[in-house]
Amino acid sequence: EEGFGYADIENKRKATSSTPYYTASITKTMTATALMKMVEQGLINLDSPVNKYLKRWKVTSYRWDASAATVKSVMSHTSGLATFNFWCRTDSLTCPNMDDEVMSRYAKLLSTPGHFDYSNIGYGVLDHLIRDVSGVTYTEYMRREIFQPLGMNDTFVAGNPLPAGVAISYTGASGSDPVLADYPHSHTYSAGASTVYSSVHDLALFAMLHLGDIKKYAVITRGSVKAMQDTLSRNGSDYYGLAWWINMDYNGYKGLLAQGGTWNAQAWMELIPSEDIAVIVVGNKGDGSPYRAIIDEVLAELLPKFKANMITASKLPKPEKPSTKESVPPASKWKGVVKTYKEDIPVVFNFNGSTTSTVDFGNMKNIRLSNVRLHPNLYSYRIEGDLGLEDMGRPPYNMNFYLTQEGDELYGSVQTASSVHPDTPTLSFWVEMKKME
Repeated sequence: EEGFGYADIENKRKATSSTPYYTASITKTMTATALMKMVEQGLINLDSPVNKYLKRWKVTSYRWDASAATVKSVMSHTSGLATFNFWCRTDSLTCPNMDDEVMSRYAKLLSTPGHFDYSNIGYGVLDHLIRDVSGVTYTEYMRREIFQPLGMNDTFVAGNPLPAGVAISYTGASGSDPVLADYPHSHTYSAGASTVYSSVHDLALFAMLHLGDIKKYAVITRGSVKAMQDTLSRNGSDYYGLAWWINMDYNGYKGLLAQGGTWNAQAWMELIPSEDIAVIVVGNKGDGSPYRAIIDEVLAELLPKFKANMITASKLPKPEKPSTKESVPPASKWKGVVKTYKEDIPVVFNFNGSTTSTVDFGNMKNIRLSNVRLHPNLYSYRIEGDLGLEDMGRPPYNMNFYLTQEGDELYGSVQTASSVHPDTPTLSFWVEMKKME
């Protein structure tokens, strides 16, 4: 264990192995561990619908049976819950005050159950489930059942304000001078997805649990540990278990990765279970490439076979990048709505058989489509627009449509994404359309 550089540049406070850093999505692996604990306590069943346990609101769906969202499918990002990244500045006067209000707006199945979609709101659903079943807050359950038994004394679910001594997060691209993030303490509505701060020492203790090295305070059994590390879903070439990314051939070994990052912080935890090895790297800057390089270098020093395979792989020709040429939608016209928590917004797609196809969205006319991609019965494209919702903050931002065609129907989601401001929320809304001509 060792710290390098500064946890706080302005005050010249150096980083140490006990400095709490923002772990982002490593939080998911901790939340999943807590859920396995609840299974062992007989409080929940992984194959039961999450709605069985939620008391103040329910997961809903415009098209599918919401009972398809089981605890296990939500944990493995295959329930149909969509991409979600939403937080609120604590000095904001417009953002919702209640977590339950936000969850009722966005906890909706927007893709076919079974389809992988990495979803922060899914783990927001799960932290509310922990609250509703245990009778205590998510923060308290994690402290009492996970952090305290493992001796993770520098680990906590973030609140407002943050305690003294945490690592300050910094923006700035690789190679540039770091700039203090112009962002006050914020409230995240999916606490179970990305709110935990932890030190590299504490993360080592957590990794030891998942390597089977902690016997006295096991927290969860080896059976539960194994269940989390078995492949449950697939996204292209990537495999996923219960809050672990799974690499079946990581330079000759099975690797398990829990990783989180934003534009101003990174946390990486790589396990090689067969060799009883964990490598953990955390930092308060957002460029992720050095973290993977550090992990690879450490593993290469520890494992000769890993090093040999890594060298061999580095000499192989790099695969060609896929073409970015836009596809041409067949000539047709579609009319429908984007459903938001305030109102239905009318939308019309005018496909004219060329890349100059346009969209009418609300009061905006003839918006040019871009990033058009067509696959059998699947459409994706982007427009610049404004949903007119206070949750979105200030425009401009992009709206990315992901739609499935069934006969004369198009359905799916539109996801917002930053075009200028890195703190633009990523939110998803239901889209349904009918073919007109």
